[in-house]
Amino acid sequence: MSKPASPAVIRNLLLEALPRTNRERLLAHGEHVPLALGEVLCEPGDRMRHVFFPTAGFISLITRVDAARALEVGRIGDEGVLGLRLMLDSKVAPLLAVVQGPGTAWRIKEAQFCRELAHSLPLRRAFNRHLDVRIHQLALTAVCAHFHPSPARPRPCRCASSSAIPGGSSRFSIDAACWPRPARVTRLIGRPTPVSSVSPARVLV
Repeated sequence: MSKPASPAVIRNLLLEALPRTNRERLLAHGEHVPLALGEVLCEPGDRMRHVFFPTAGFISLITRVDAARALEVGRIGDEGVLGLRLMLDSKVAPLLAVVQGPGTAWRIKEAQFCRELAHSLPLRRAFNRHLDVRIHQLALTAVCAHFHPSPARPRPCRCASSSAIPGGSSRFSIDAACWPRPARVTRLIGRPTPVSSVSPARVLV
């Protein structure tokens, strides 16, 4: 088992929000790896063999419309994790995940990640809150897309500028949630954090 990760190299807001003991146990199974531009992390239909917590750069989530067309439907940066579907006991990737912003990430094998989840209630609670935020953010995105069709919103709007999960401790604020400028999550899992660019379209991957 490796040494606990130095706080200087964690640099992922979701990991930083975990209780220290749980974070160190989780990262003891991980390795800090480079993310190369264009690197494919998983293909649709693949079994998810790793989870990735970006610490720099970002991962694009892409759905293929047909053999010639594809659409980016989300991004994962240093606020989140690729592999959130494992919380739902779903181990098959629904989308193409490819590095569009080169950087680094903590990589943990799927089996070890699931084992830690099974044995740690604080870890499950933290990731459930993160999942709750993402589901709520999807709803805000749908509202924004409905009431602000693209031709009518050449500039970012602030219709979803502040949100809280009812009945829970997870809070976040979104600056400029509407397309074309990416949203900026400034609060996540109940604690203030540095801003981190994310896409306005979020998916559970």
